[in-house]
Amino acid sequence: MVSGFIILIHVAACCTAFVLYRKEGLSHAWLAVAFFVVIFSAGWTLSTLMTNLLFEIRWIAASYDSLGRSWMERVIRKQFNRDAIALLILTACELGFYYFVLLGDEGGPKGRNK
Repeated sequence: MVSGFIILIHVAACCTAFVLYRKEGLSHAWLAVAFFVVIFSAGWTLSTLMTNLLFEIRWIAASYDSLGRSWMERVIRKQFNRDAIALLILTACELGFYYFVLLGDEGGPKGRNK
């Protein structure tokens, strides 16, 4: 459920990028979508690699595996698996990247007033 919600957020952001850059032309809009897809796919691969390396550390894996005593811990462990954690890391990194790098001084396709 968590993974599906995060992917839905990415689809909505991709559609938003298409609409924002559509005003500059159709080629700009498709280029923005392609850039978004490349960043998402490469970022998910890297965050999955990082998550798998993180779960190889014995005390982190032991604390994650110890969840499951109560009903809520079982739900949390089921919903926040390695893929969901990787997607959360990816989303946090993308937010920082898109905010600081892409918005920067210009603020997107039309620019932002200071």
